[in-house]
Amino acid sequence: MRTKLAWFTIVCVLLAAGAGTAGADRLPFWLYGNLGYGKWLEDGAPDGGIGLGAGIIYPLEDLPIAVGGELGYVMLGSYDYDFSGGFGGSVDAEASLSAIPILGQAYYMIPGGDALDLYGTLGLGFYNMRWDYDVSGEIGGIGGSFSDSESETEFGINLGAGTRFGKAERPLNFGFDFRYHIIMTENESTNVLTALGRVYFH
Repeated sequence: MRTKLAWFTIVCVLLAAGAGTAGADRLPFWLYGNLGYGKWLEDGAPDGGIGLGAGIIYPLEDLPIAVGGELGYVMLGSYDYDFSGGFGGSVDAEASLSAIPILGQAYYMIPGGDALDLYGTLGLGFYNMRWDYDVSGEIGGIGGSFSDSESETEFGINLGAGTRFGKAERPLNFGFDFRYHIIMTENESTNVLTALGRVYFH
């Protein structure tokens, strides 16, 4: 997790540096970084965890529509198990679920004033769903541990809305992004909610 946060920080610093040196010649698109929270919406699902990502928004000229792309990471939480009893030992196990979405997005922009934009967004793409397993314990005086993982990539869609605060001519703006994701996993869909703060670079 620290490695992912470090890479996210590096990307944001590089984007900000690029935006700051652009001067008056602003880019015709917005770059952004996300940081916030993601939750797996299922009965008995864990509490959720950190969400982060980066992307691009390209406004279409003379239209209230923009298109873009996004790469993200969402930690959806973990299950903890403690097996101890009359078999002469104990075993601790943890199973954690995360998702890496690779998305194309369409935005409908709603001007809200001189320094505020609202938008609705619809996206689709692929989600790499990954389970990580960590098991450790001791049985009959013999201890050990092992780790394993499995992943699958599934198609999914998302629907949401968000904001951008700040004057468009400024290189740095802020906002929020809220989305409901439907991931077409085997047997039944996996539904995820993300609520992310956003920093825009122009």
